[in-house]
Amino acid sequence: AMLDSVISARDRYLLPGGCVYPDHFSMFVVGVSDLDLRKSKIDFWDDVYGFKMSCMKSSVLEEVYVKLVKKETVVTEPALIKEIDVMKCKVTDLDFSTEFSLKCQVDAEITAVVGYFDTDFAAGCHTKISFSTGPHETGTHWEQAVMLLPTPILVKQGYNLDGKITYRKHPDDSRGIIIHLRIGEHRMQYSMS
Repeated sequence: AMLDSVISARDRYLLPGGCVYPDHFSMFVVGVSDLDLRKSKIDFWDDVYGFKMSCMKSSVLEEVYVKLVKKETVVTEPALIKEIDVMKCKVTDLDFSTEFSLKCQVDAEITAVVGYFDTDFAAGCHTKISFSTGPHETGTHWEQAVMLLPTPILVKQGYNLDGKITYRKHPDDSRGIIIHLRIGEHRMQYSMS
């Protein structure tokens, strides 16, 4: 959400032949099966100290949770949803919509779609340096973006679960993002600040 500030600084201050680091991002999504997270964030509202507060579920489902995801909860291969060349991109490139397919690695109940990015420090470097913020790597302060589903999606190993994601800057919050996700029978809108 802050890349537009980097683009603005690049366009105003970068001298010819200069570089911006990191210079490349790849954005991915994966499917996860985390029933404990689902219970703590969604099912919790069915019985809050003896009170049924399930009306809260729809509001909770609209939030993107930024947290470290356990790698053992990942049940699909990652799907690339966007590549960004920081040296060339425009602010308008940060709003996008793309279809994706998640190949299931095991029989599971997918409870959430998780977003993360990999980044490269390569332009003009003798040795390319990369790191990932994905759940398969050591955690970073960026963590991952967790989008819980209203109900789990049952999948079998080898199945391709198709979806579409639309990523937009929030019109009223310079650091906010609005994400539309279609996956299986689910059509969701999430907000992230």
